[in-house]
Amino acid sequence: MVTLGPLVVRVPPPAILRKTCEALVRSMSVPSGVIQLQLVLVGVVSRVLKRASSAAFMSIAHTHINENKVSLDDPNGEPYAFDSALQFGEGSTIDLSHSTIEDNRLRANIGSSEHVGPSGSAIDINAPATGGPAPTVSHVRITGNTTLVTSEDGQAQASQGGLYNGNTTRRPTRITHSVISGNRVTARSAKGSAIAFGGGILNEGRLMLQYDLIADNHVVATGPEGFARGGGIWNARLFGGQPPHLTLVHTRVIGNTLSASPGLPVEGGGIFSAYPVTLDHSHIAHNLPDQCFGC
Repeated sequence: MVTLGPLVVRVPPPAILRKTCEALVRSMSVPSGVIQLQLVLVGVVSRVLKRASSAAFMSIAHTHINENKVSLDDPNGEPYAFDSALQFGEGSTIDLSHSTIEDNRLRANIGSSEHVGPSGSAIDINAPATGGPAPTVSHVRITGNTTLVTSEDGQAQASQGGLYNGNTTRRPTRITHSVISGNRVTARSAKGSAIAFGGGILNEGRLMLQYDLIADNHVVATGPEGFARGGGIWNARLFGGQPPHLTLVHTRVIGNTLSASPGLPVEGGGIFSAYPVTLDHSHIAHNLPDQCFGC
């Protein structure tokens, strides 16, 4: 068993925090066991963690990455937080199999998300190393993870309760024989806009889902303005770049939901997509308030 935490970081120099995280991630060659890390950020912009796992090879199997926490409290600033369980940085080679990513929590109390974008996700996948194999996730359960972003006066953006895919190379990320279920994304703003999307998956790259179940994920937006989109899957461009490609093969998207304050738009209970989606022997049903917006 590998247990890490709690780790409390209070406004260190960014270089020190980055090196600490790099050493932590590069040392994780874990064939089996449990990884638990509790990270609390107080008044610090957590974007310095983004490159923590750059240029690393990660092979994780028969491992439970469960019940980890990322908490961010900066009610006057515009920070963001992400990846409560695991982050694969740009240039990483990824093989994740026969594991669980469950009940991880991300909480961000912020001034606004307006200029930095959303907080969220339990696991983050980016482009692999040049010439390396495509990222693969197989026989993995990504369940019960939660993202909550709150703001008193400003914009609250929350996204990707389960998984973010930003791999835009010609080698799509492949997720096979896996379950992404019971994840929850909530955005709350008392006086600003609440924007919530991507309850199970946020894809802005190339992603192929094969023999997967995307079920019972939930997206909630509470505020005087905003929207809720993509209860199961959100497929669009978040940070710009190339149009995403989403393919579902023998995959079910069922029982996902959207809810929002009265008058706010809710679109894509199962899938919200700004681009065509390829469906091959896949089933989208029993999602609320609709099945697929933009498919």
